[in-house]
Amino acid sequence: MKADAFFVWRTSQTFISQLLGKMLFLSGLIIIFTIQPIPAVSSIPSGNSGVKYLTLRICLMIERNTGLKVIYNYDRSVAALDLALHYANFFLMPVNATHNMTLTSHYVDIGSECLPKSQIIGYAMEVRDQGLICDVYIGPGCGSSAEALYDYADYYDTPIIGCPAAGLGAMDSIADYDKLTRISITFTTIGDVLSRFMAFANYTTPYFLQDRASEFYRELSMVVTSSIQRRYWKLYINSKFMFFNSSDNWSTNKTQRLLLDVRKRSRVVIITANADVVRIFMISAHKLGMTSGDYIFITIELYYSAVWGRYTWKYNDSNDELVRKAFRPLQVLCLQPLPTAEITNFWQSVKSISKKKYNYSLGHAELVDPVISHFYDAVILYATVVKEMAAAGLNYSSGGDFGDFTTNYTFRSPVNGPVSFNNDSDRLWYYIIRSFDSVDGRFEDFLGFPPVIDRVDILGDISDDWPKGLPPNEPFCGFDGLNPICRAKLGLTKGQYAVAIILPLLVVLSILFSFGYVLKRFRDQEKKRSLAWKIYHHQLSTFETNNVLIAIHGDQFGETISLHKTETTNPDTTVVLKASLEGKVFIYQGSRIQLRNIPEPRPRDSYLLHREIMAVQRIEFYALQKVIGILLTEHRVCEAVVGELCLKGCLDELLKDDSFDLDWEFKFSLMRDLSNGMTYIHASPLKSHGHLSSFNCLIDSRFVLKISDFGLPSFVPARVLEPPVDHLPDEMYEHYLWRAPEYLRDVMPVSGSQKGDIYSFSIVVQQILLLSEPFMLTKATGNNESTVSARDIVLEVNWAASLFFLKKV
Repeated sequence: MKADAFFVWRTSQTFISQLLGKMLFLSGLIIIFTIQPIPAVSSIPSGNSGVKYLTLRICLMIERNTGLKVIYNYDRSVAALDLALHYANFFLMPVNATHNMTLTSHYVDIGSECLPKSQIIGYAMEVRDQGLICDVYIGPGCGSSAEALYDYADYYDTPIIGCPAAGLGAMDSIADYDKLTRISITFTTIGDVLSRFMAFANYTTPYFLQDRASEFYRELSMVVTSSIQRRYWKLYINSKFMFFNSSDNWSTNKTQRLLLDVRKRSRVVIITANADVVRIFMISAHKLGMTSGDYIFITIELYYSAVWGRYTWKYNDSNDELVRKAFRPLQVLCLQPLPTAEITNFWQSVKSISKKKYNYSLGHAELVDPVISHFYDAVILYATVVKEMAAAGLNYSSGGDFGDFTTNYTFRSPVNGPVSFNNDSDRLWYYIIRSFDSVDGRFEDFLGFPPVIDRVDILGDISDDWPKGLPPNEPFCGFDGLNPICRAKLGLTKGQYAVAIILPLLVVLSILFSFGYVLKRFRDQEKKRSLAWKIYHHQLSTFETNNVLIAIHGDQFGETISLHKTETTNPDTTVVLKASLEGKVFIYQGSRIQLRNIPEPRPRDSYLLHREIMAVQRIEFYALQKVIGILLTEHRVCEAVVGELCLKGCLDELLKDDSFDLDWEFKFSLMRDLSNGMTYIHASPLKSHGHLSSFNCLIDSRFVLKISDFGLPSFVPARVLEPPVDHLPDEMYEHYLWRAPEYLRDVMPVSGSQKGDIYSFSIVVQQILLLSEPFMLTKATGNNESTVSARDIVLEVNWAASLFFLKKV
């Protein structure tokens, strides 16, 4: 409501005189603040001693006397800055029982050109040497100058509002400038919009013609190129970027040479240059026959300005009618205009104040220069953010906090309405591509590109000038015109016809022969793989060993026999695992192996088993024991699972071995391997393990934990899946300690479940952390025996008995 009242007041009959009076008052404040340094925070005595009078200084480091070379100019924008300061102090800055804030400004003349880093920092240091503390910087307009000032502001953690600083982002990603907020147009978003158009029209090989005649177009070209390179890499590597200098005796002959190269590789051309240069390109394109609908040209005119030039066919010269035809495939990228009453009133006020107060004429143009309104928005943004951050108790003086606050932020400008920012604190814009209507002789809205949303809006109809739609990505006959289909239409000799027929037939036959050969090889390999898992006793080599200690553990899968210490005549030999084979070592095909006996009743070789073992053999992960095959008897009865050797035995043995110092780093390594292995199983086609315990967590020679006993449900006896009963021998209850409670009451699925695996996983982790058996039945490294047996725990869980008992355990 305050903003509306302000504009009603401003457009009243006495608007000019009242506004000039306020401006003179503000001008006097600026002069006083410039001559007499004021600290950033000053306490001024008043009737209410609890009130702090805060003066926040805006340092304006903006180029001036730039003429029409660039879109930013302090001389053109100073009236808008005055209006913004006046509005901010009257309507936005907090005035309450604790704070009375005022904005003031200090202008630094940094010349008319982009400056080296040392000079722009020198200007900033001079201000500080004068005793003036800048609470925020606005400007510069040049991207390289803004980058230099950002480094200085970053050092003092001062907010910086770029206006426009559109050229930032050529060297580093704009996301790296976390203390910067850009309130005006940005060249990075132009690169995004052009890439979105390419995706919309299925163009993959655009050709960029980039003018380097001025600093403005050099920055535009560099940032657009860098933006596409960082965000659209595939498009970037397929694009062609060609630089030229239109100030170097430019002529139609030079444009024709560039366009001839375009015809060899692309159907879409993006020209980043002034309208006068684009006009020359389009004349040359028309003479080369490139304006009849086979090519599309895109240029940039974000808004009406002498910097972009006049995109009109009518120059009142001899080429007007030719250009009207040549403009037919030309598209212009621009910003969505906002012709509101507020902008119109604002523009009239700016022109009036510029002329009367600063003796600067903005001309008689009725169209608003958006960048001038963006300087106004820069001050309004700062005042609004300070007000909101102060109310929230945040540090608005910190550049980092200020930048974080403006990320994805929205505020309301009295001139431009709602203003929003993206993740990089860059202002969001709605872009439009306009297509030339050759009938009316003007550009009409064609496509719209909303901010944030990855969508393209169809705004207009181009069927009159593009009856077949936009041209395809590549000509039907290819860029070189050598497509055999097109050449056939030109007329071929009999010999050429014969080659055209026979050659494709030979190619097809070759492909069929190659496919058959590959298919045969694949089937042969599959047949070999189907037999490779079957291992017989005669394939194992036996070696005599000395001082072999074999440990056999009964668990739900079968007996595990592991080697603690082996001295052999061959360092590559290992044990095979049966008590009756104690003292002997077996190797298979030169590799050391480990066997796990299959419990009774042992199944025979079958198709179902074949599918299970083939699936398990495909699994290769560092934390899972590699399954090599199945040891069969001469009657094809499965006797043992053959796996890679895990020399250090199982986890249960390791936890009981006092010779190992299981520090926290070692424990973490074991738990990490266990977690990674179970994660892999849960993400694989196996889905779950079902029988995890410390007995089938094996340890290899490098102390890597490897999980075994997974993925072979045919080897799991039915009795193992039954819930426990109270008349079993005590040792039969041990493997139930890792089983989830729900499977102690009902029959367990043969492969368990992922939820059950999590329960088993937690028991094993408890063992590693406490160096104990499950439920601390026996301390692994001590002699304190628990008075509770495995039978007691299993039956208590099974019967869901007293929770006090479980807590005591």
